[in-house]
Amino acid sequence: MLDLILAEVWSNLAIPVGGSPNPFRLMQLATVNAEGQPKVSTVVLRHADESTKSIIFYVDKRSAKLAEILAEPRVGITAVDPSGKRQLRLEGLGKPVSDASLLAKHWEQARGRTQALFRHGRIPGESISSPSVAYETHREGFKNFAVLAVHLRQIEWLDLTQDIHQRARFILQGEHWQAGWIAP
Repeated sequence: MLDLILAEVWSNLAIPVGGSPNPFRLMQLATVNAEGQPKVSTVVLRHADESTKSIIFYVDKRSAKLAEILAEPRVGITAVDPSGKRQLRLEGLGKPVSDASLLAKHWEQARGRTQALFRHGRIPGESISSPSVAYETHREGFKNFAVLAVHLRQIEWLDLTQDIHQRARFILQGEHWQAGWIAP
């Protein structure tokens, strides 16, 4: 049964953006800033690759989030499906993708609204006087665009849909997942 659960997790993560609804499309990414304080931000899952055991998000090169990951690549990620009855907790190592052709491919696949987030002239998180100020200056967005791959090391799955709640943990050992049940 644990193998089926892990297969379902990867199947859900692999649902592409814009197609069928992905129950885990919006995720909360936790990093640690330079002062040692945890920082959590919502990110959009863009791609999952079971063969490399990684998931991909887009980030702005100017953001504190990317600087935090470069300084401390260990990240935590949580996602809850819209029903609130299934949860994923993921741990892994974040690393910006450096392959120029892969970056270009993701940029081309990004919707116009997504590309616009990288074109405005302000640094993400910078104080501004009004929302429109962020968009007064436009830049070529690709130079601010980064693809972040998180290479997963642990997956926790929680299911509250049954009378008896179930929770499983998958820990990466070499190239294989070690699976086990844990108390909900």
